[in-house]
Amino acid sequence: MFLIKQVAEDLGISTQAIYKQKTELLEKGYMIKNSADDYELTNAGYEYLKEKRVNKIKRKSKRLNSDNSKSSEKSIISDTIWLNEKLTVMYEERINELQKQVDYFKGLYENEKEERKSINDKYQNFLISLSEDK
Repeated sequence: MFLIKQVAEDLGISTQAIYKQKTELLEKGYMIKNSADDYELTNAGYEYLKEKRVNKIKRKSKRLNSDNSKSSEKSIISDTIWLNEKLTVMYEERINELQKQVDYFKGLYENEKEERKSINDKYQNFLISLSEDK
C-alpha cells in the first residue's frame, strides 16, 4: 500500500491530481481507505497511475515533435533517453525505500530475537539455580 503523498512524489505529480481520479481509482479497486481513514493506493493502483504518467509524457513528447516539423530522430532519441532516465531514477528511489523498510524490519526481528535469547538464558539460569538449591 502506498500513501497518496508518496505516490505523488514518486510520479512527480500533485496529490490533487491523484485525488481528481479518486472515483475511478475507488471503482477499479486501486484506492482504499485505511484504518486511519486515509486513502491509500494498492500496488496495482500505483502501477496504473505510473503507466498513465508514462503515457502522458510520451503523448506530450509526440505532440511536441509533431508541432515542431523540423524535429528529427535525434530529439525522439533524447526524449526517450530522458524518459528512461526519469523512470530509472524513480525505480531506484523506490528500491532504496523498500530496502530501508527491509532493513528496518530485519533490525526489529534481530532485536526481538536477542531479547528472546536473553530472557531464555535468564530463565534457564533461574531453573539451574533452583535445581542447585535443592
